Amino acid sequence: MWIVCGAAAVICALLNLMFTARRKPIVWFGFASLSLGALTVCSFYSMDARWVANKEWSSLADTAPTISVACWIFVVALIAVNSIPLWIGTRRSASVALSE
Repeated sequence: MWIVCGAAAVICALLNLMFTARRKPIVWFGFASLSLGALTVCSFYSMDARWVANKEWSSLADTAPTISVACWIFVVALIAVNSIPLWIGTRRSASVALSE
């Protein structure tokens, strides 16, 4: 499940950038991207919690260290990518205000 949510979050983030580049910012893509990113991290830790409850220590030892770093990188990248349209929108509104 976390792979599906993660892929959907990346797709929404890319759509957010594309629409912002075309000067048609759509706020819902940024919201969906961040929400799906949060669900990705939650579903990963839910999977780990099930493995702990079932005492599957080998599965946990194999995946948790690597995927935990990947989740941090994923979340930081998602926040950075979704902040780009906000930064561009702020610059555009500032330039419009200066030209008036």
